Amino acid sequence: MFFLFGGCASNRKAESDGVTWKDKQTQDLESLRRSVETSFYREKELEERLIRAEERSILLEKQLSAIVDGLNGVDARIDSLKNFSAQVDVFPKSNLVERYRLGLSKYREEMYQDAQDIFEEVLRTAPKGDWADNAQYWKGECLYGLGEYRRALVEFTKIFAFSRTEKADDAQLKIARCYLRLQEETKAISAFRKLLNEHPKSEYVLRVRKELKRLGK
Repeated sequence: MFFLFGGCASNRKAESDGVTWKDKQTQDLESLRRSVETSFYREKELEERLIRAEERSILLEKQLSAIVDGLNGVDARIDSLKNFSAQVDVFPKSNLVERYRLGLSKYREEMYQDAQDIFEEVLRTAPKGDWADNAQYWKGECLYGLGEYRRALVEFTKIFAFSRTEKADDAQLKIARCYLRLQEETKAISAFRKLLNEHPKSEYVLRVRKELKRLGK
């Protein structure tokens, strides 16, 4: 009897041990499965990060290339500006004044064409320089001296584009004179009157009044 009870107890223990072993195996397999899944997802995440890093690297490389190209373009423009500056600065300021004075000398010698060429040179070299308005005025005087009154009229009118010029009343007087030479008396009278109205303190006021009196106005 003892043997039978002992045998039954041994089977129950064995059965109990068997169930525990199966549960342990199941737990081990589940743990392994989770470990594999975790490794898989980590690997996928690393792969995605690597892909994103490569994409950023490509983008940065393109941006860097664009920046380098831009800098090369800037360098090219700087070189171009340097060359342009060198070309424009054929006559430095001191030489420009000398050229202007040479133009005046040619004008006084009645070498009007030579003087005109020099004044045009001054204007091309420094169209907004300190001597530009004066050169513009004397260019008109050269044409007037050559008898090119219509062209002179155009050049004298350009003086008014220089906002700070001191040659405005001089130009206005010569505009009136051009009209007289062109036998356009009505326009000449209007030009004389404009000088009186806009430049009441001009040194030419008395002279203009005499001109108007002579013209019966």
